Amino acid sequence: DTEELLFIGTAPFDEETGEGGGDLSDIKVIDDPAPGTHSADWKLPYGVISFRINGLEPGAATSVMMTTITGGSPVAGTSYWKYGSPTPGAADRWYKFDYDEATGTGAQLIGAIDVPGFGLRRAFQLDLRDGARGDNDGGANGTITVTGGPVTGGDTDTPPTPPHHPQPHHPQPHRQLRHRWPQ
Repeated sequence: DTEELLFIGTAPFDEETGEGGGDLSDIKVIDDPAPGTHSADWKLPYGVISFRINGLEPGAATSVMMTTITGGSPVAGTSYWKYGSPTPGAADRWYKFDYDEATGTGAQLIGAIDVPGFGLRRAFQLDLRDGARGDNDGGANGTITVTGGPVTGGDTDTPPTPPHHPQPHHPQPHRQLRHRWPQ
């Protein structure tokens, strides 16, 4: 087995645009909040990643980069999926978080970013706005809450929805975001 360390960081604050910045907190891997609601080939190679971005002005925008900084493999995943309400008032579910020009929110797979000390790396860039699409807490309150992760497999835009059976949500204890790959 090999281990890969996943790097998650916010873009620096840009005084000209007023975008970027924020302090990452509560980064953890949690249990899948809706197991069995996605196809069998749909996988979260790093698990379900939950985090908050604090210290923003209400309604502010920022970006988060997610990449591996150890191991020889690029960040796994062909798309980024979020768990939460895809639109205000909608029920929580898994949804593909592709970039949406109208809202300026979503995830993009970036071919190469320069990570100081680690060189060029493939990464997911999450463009987020406080209180907008992708902010699980739904309010423009200076905090963005995110639950999701890079996904492999599953060619559909929305996982199938099984009959409603509430599933308890039990966060795992805090741990470093390391993933052990079988060789």
